[in-house]
Formats: sequence, C-alpha cells, structure tokens
Amino acid sequence: MRERRATQSLVHTIGSTLRQPSLAALEVMWRWAFGIPALWLIWRQVETVAALIPGDTLARLQSEMYEPVQAAATLYVLGQALVPVVWAILQWLAPMLLVAWALFAGVGRWLVLRRLAALHPTLLPRKPPPGKIAALVGLQLLRALGLAAAFAAGLLCIRCAVAWSFANPEQPNLVLYFAVVIISGIGMFTVWAVLSWSVTVAPLLVAKRGAGAFAAMRDALRLDRATSSRLIEVNLVLGIVKLMMLVLATPQQLHVWWAIVTVAYFMTNAFFQVVRQIAMLQVLEWNDRWESIKLPTS
Repeated sequence: MRERRATQSLVHTIGSTLRQPSLAALEVMWRWAFGIPALWLIWRQVETVAALIPGDTLARLQSEMYEPVQAAATLYVLGQALVPVVWAILQWLAPMLLVAWALFAGVGRWLVLRRLAALHPTLLPRKPPPGKIAALVGLQLLRALGLAAAFAAGLLCIRCAVAWSFANPEQPNLVLYFAVVIISGIGMFTVWAVLSWSVTVAPLLVAKRGAGAFAAMRDALRLDRATSSRLIEVNLVLGIVKLMMLVLATPQQLHVWWAIVTVAYFMTNAFFQVVRQIAMLQVLEWNDRWESIKLPTS
C-alpha cells in the first residue's frame, strides 16, 4: 500500500461531510444545548462584574476612546480592582462548566459516533453501545481539563505581559504588551493542537474497538509513530482552519455583522469537528489495513 499524507483526502472528506448534514446537525445540537445556557450564565456574571465599575470610570474610558495609552492606564487600574471579584466567580463557575461540558460532550459525541457508524460502516463497523457513554464523558473531561490548563497558561503569559508593560502605569508599553499576548496566544494554540491529538482520538478508539476510557488513552499513546504523526497533522491543520475562522469572526463595530459571523463561526466549528472525527477514523482505518497486509518479519 502506497503511503499517503493524512490530509491528502481532506477536501474529499469535507465534501462528503457536507453531503451528510445530519452529522453536523447533531454536533451543532449538542454543542448549542450546552453553549446557550453556559453563555447566558457567563453573561449574568459579566453583568455582575460590570455593575461594580464606577460611573466616573466609564465616563473616563468613553472620553479616552481615541487615546489608547490613557485608556490602557485606566483599564489597568480598573482591572487591578476587579481581579479579586473575577477570581471568586471563576472558582465556582469554571469547575461547574467543565463538568457540564464533559457530560454534554460525552453524550453528544456518542450520538454523533452512532450516526457516523450508520453512514460510514467501513470506518466504524459498529455503533458504540450506551454503556460507553461514561467512558466518553471521562475522556471529554480529560480533554476539557487539558484545554483549561492551556488557557490558564495563556492567561499567565498575559499577566506577565501586564506586569512588564505596565511597570509605569502612566506610560504603558502597549507594543510589548500586544506582542507578548499575540506570541503567547499563537504559541499556546499550536502546542495544544499538537498535544491534544491523543485525547481527541481516544473517543474514536472507544467506539471503534469497544475499549474503556483508560484503555483507549493507553492505545492512543501507543500508536506507532507513522500513525500518530498523521493524526497530529490532521489535528494541526484543522486547528489552523479554526484559528483562521476565529480571525475572520473578530468583532466589528457593526453589531449585526458581529452576530452573523459569531453564529457562523460556531456552526462552522461544529462542522469541522465532525470532519476531524472522520479524518482521524480514516487514518486509523489506513493503519489497520496496512498492519493486516504487512508481511511477518523473519
């Protein structure tokens, strides 16, 4: 069998997924079932924090709208005052959202994989039974914790950027601040895209091989180098696609346009999550086929 790149048939995979809208619809359904209540809860906490901002500070920020250095100095002082409040909220909000996400994601991934097995029996010969939902929930919680750790590292880099750039709050170094934020953000995104492939492929091994959560993670980490490199390639390429969509969905002054591109981003993100699952299953299928035809070594 001639070796092929993992992303060589990615365009075909995207096209075939577009022709099977039920997969993306299921992905959107479970994500929005979690996301809408979660966003509402987050927004309520944002309103609570915003209510603590003094009126004179808001007036000063409005007057400094076109003076970035003065506005940055005002925001720095305001941020120092609000950090304890935000931290107190995060201490209960973040764990609750992580657990809720794992539950929704485990059940949602189970539904999508069952539908995928019906549409692609060569990639997924059998539907994952209901008994595997607990394993999927556990793996999704592991992935959520890893992503939370990546965000925490990014926030730590931003905090360092604030400390360096606002050593003199009256004359902050905004060039240094944004340089550190951009570099650390892209760096953490790249590291996560490279390292997260194992927790992304593990749920597929649960469905494909009927393994439990621990066995699936063990098998994912024990895949041969050629297969793991293909999986990393798929994860990285589709991660870059998501980053490009995020850049295109950057908020604009036109609020209607902002709403449209935000909804479009979430729907497109769900679609490419399905594409990722199919592409990784294709890599696993190629690996199994290659292993079955290799001649035994003497």
